[in-house]
Amino acid sequence: MTQEDFMAAIAIPPGQSLREHDDVLARVGEQLRALPDEQQFRILFPLAVKSQYHGDFPVLDAAILLEKLSPECPISCEDAVSALLPEWDVSIEQVAFYLAARFGPARVYQAIASLEREVTDESRGGNLEAISYWVHVYEGTWPVKS
Repeated sequence: MTQEDFMAAIAIPPGQSLREHDDVLARVGEQLRALPDEQQFRILFPLAVKSQYHGDFPVLDAAILLEKLSPECPISCEDAVSALLPEWDVSIEQVAFYLAARFGPARVYQAIASLEREVTDESRGGNLEAISYWVHVYEGTWPVKS
């Protein structure tokens, strides 16, 4: 399966109900599960970190399956976090949850701290804050109690 095959399989035809789409998503997820982890990652991760508002990409579906299948991440934690900075929609927590599950929350926080020193763009800095927020939610430490 290629990324194009995934996008075609997951496309929502006119009139498809949410229940029908959930069934399609489950079926495509099982097809992906049969693939090697790196192929799963190469199909899902680049889509999951795109903006939902630029182009016709199944961003949320890719993020849901990325978190559910949790393939090994073939790139460093810093590179994975950095990939979220340009376009990632901060409301799609599944990507941050995936990173926390794969690398562990402490490692994701470490990557965020490292990238904070390099990021000068305000929107990218906001994305780092959002990643940190979602990792806190993932580990059950949000809100921070004083």
